Amino acid sequence: MMTVILAFHDKEQVRQILAAKEILNQTFLITGIYADGVKVMEEIIRQHPDLVLLEQNLPGMKGLEIIKNARRHAVSTDFVLLERNKNFDLAQAAMRMGVEEYLISPASDEELERIFAKYADHRQARAEKGRKNDLLLTRRLLRNAFMRDFVTQENAGELSISDLNSRYCFAFHNGIFQAAFIQLLGLPEKMETSFLPGLVTELRYRFDPICYEMVPYIDGARRLTLIFNYSKDSGTSKRLSGLLEIVQDHAQKAGCPECSCTIGIGRPADHASELGHSLHTAQQAAFCGVLRGYNRQYVSSRLTFEPLRPEQICTPQWIRDLKTSATYMDVRKFKDLIQQAMDSVTPRSDPEIPLSIFRESIRSVLQICDKPEQEIQEETQVVLAMLGENDSLQSLLRSFFDWVEHQFDEIRRQRLYSRPIRDAQNFIRENCSRRITLQDTANQVHLNASYLSTLFKKETGQNFSEFLTECRINEAKQMLRESSLSVEQICYEVGYTDKKHFSRLFIKNVGVKPSTYRILHS
Repeated sequence: MMTVILAFHDKEQVRQILAAKEILNQTFLITGIYADGVKVMEEIIRQHPDLVLLEQNLPGMKGLEIIKNARRHAVSTDFVLLERNKNFDLAQAAMRMGVEEYLISPASDEELERIFAKYADHRQARAEKGRKNDLLLTRRLLRNAFMRDFVTQENAGELSISDLNSRYCFAFHNGIFQAAFIQLLGLPEKMETSFLPGLVTELRYRFDPICYEMVPYIDGARRLTLIFNYSKDSGTSKRLSGLLEIVQDHAQKAGCPECSCTIGIGRPADHASELGHSLHTAQQAAFCGVLRGYNRQYVSSRLTFEPLRPEQICTPQWIRDLKTSATYMDVRKFKDLIQQAMDSVTPRSDPEIPLSIFRESIRSVLQICDKPEQEIQEETQVVLAMLGENDSLQSLLRSFFDWVEHQFDEIRRQRLYSRPIRDAQNFIRENCSRRITLQDTANQVHLNASYLSTLFKKETGQNFSEFLTECRINEAKQMLRESSLSVEQICYEVGYTDKKHFSRLFIKNVGVKPSTYRILHS
């Protein structure tokens, strides 16, 4: 039902509109008839009606002023303005505010029928567009949820084509499955939110017509994972060989020719269950950029390596020594073990060797933090992605050692926390979406609220509200990545009632707007 407000000082015009019962009763519900402009403005803000028919010369507030104020309050209502005498300037001013219909009062029955029919069609078209957008958003979120898990856990091996299509809205067919991985370097900060979405659009022009599916996954501002599903005679394989040129052309058009990249093309597979292996080989191939140089495309099936194998470097004894040095947070010993292992790596080495070295090293650090296995897997992928942004083995090692020292410092700091503070942090994390207070937390850990506040600040460097905000923002980030909820809904879900306040906090803590964060992680 379409809601309508009538705003007329002219009672005869109101009677004429109400007389059109057979039209109004089908699709329209009149929710108010008002003769005072101020009251009309109040009801528009309160009701957000679909349509308002109003005259210009209302007492209290003129029709044009009402429309202007409604636009200022972001009310999406449609307006029809009526005036007894033709006024060209008034009509122009109304049209500049998005008013499509300016009528001379009293309007005829035929004009009213046309108006109501027009806006009924408008409403239906908007509803259909909204449903279509909801379906597209749901489809995109489902695919992104799969891709995020796939990239971090390579779990596609358990699923068949029919499973993938039904669960995640893919359109996979029997044919070839192949992954590609693009790592950017030197991307200007101003391009971080637009470069990869623009590149995906360009890739769709090139590959959608010849593939069953091309599924992109943007992971941050500088990493793009692609899955291709195509028939053998589609020409996709040949076009994939020119992927580097497509990226470089896009960089030129985007105004950042200094941006470089490395591209890894995974081994083609005959079954969807082998996609995990294809992605793994694509990431391996892309890592050759660190060993052999950037601005090149590395095809896994064409790469040859020296005969040295990862298990010859990452021996059981080396792994035990690494874990021991991590357990005791012996930074010098830990670095020495990694450096000794990396001394065997050359530009012609199998990239699985340095990747294995770093995986074992990252795991040994994360394991002493008592993190669950899934979290260790996910964080390992994040750190490896960060390391992949380096343009040489030397800079990569510097970045990794910086990460190790930071992790050890964090562990030492965490271990300084007393049991009440650790319990308070856990309580806040688990209940951050509720309206919890310092007193609630103090009651939970059996401390006086004032004493807890002082102790919390002394040990963690944060006060209660800062830590609560951090937990809520982390929850919001997860919802933006994984749910189809609007930003306003997420605002309420994580415990805030003011969307503007939530957005300000999000920007302060994350650096971008919630909507921008969703785009970057969708």
